[in-house]
Amino acid sequence: MDSAEINNKLSGTDTVTRGEAVQGMPGYKEENGTILMMLPFLLAISAFVLGVFFYVITMQKTNQFGIMKAIGASNRFLSKAIVSQVFILSLTSIVVGILLTYATAAIRPKGMPFKLETSLVVTYSIILLVIAMLSSMVSVRKITFDPLKALGRVE
Repeated sequence: MDSAEINNKLSGTDTVTRGEAVQGMPGYKEENGTILMMLPFLLAISAFVLGVFFYVITMQKTNQFGIMKAIGASNRFLSKAIVSQVFILSLTSIVVGILLTYATAAIRPKGMPFKLETSLVVTYSIILLVIAMLSSMVSVRKITFDPLKALGRVE
């Protein structure tokens, strides 16, 4: 039966769907709005943290990149190496995060209200992977240097 039929049979009542009832709960709309507003900020913060993380890791390997360039490694080769390492590290981290999230969801108490939509997990996983790949471009930009400078031979 739909809510209109129930309203016709039961006079003096308002019958709504489950979704309408949830939307009508005090504070639900406001709380949901707050969470939805936090997501873009979390993604922006993630972009900044990932960018700094990969930049610092790249800067720590400056001497190794200098040696590789001195023996003939091209900027293109090193760029591919950095991007592929960032991709593998990011993808592995995202997969581990998803597995831990689903494991936590599986062991939570049954009465706890929790809904994990696969489409959201996939969407935000792809967004995080794209952010990580874009942030690796800052690191790629920093490896285009003179190898002698990286080795400390030239001022």
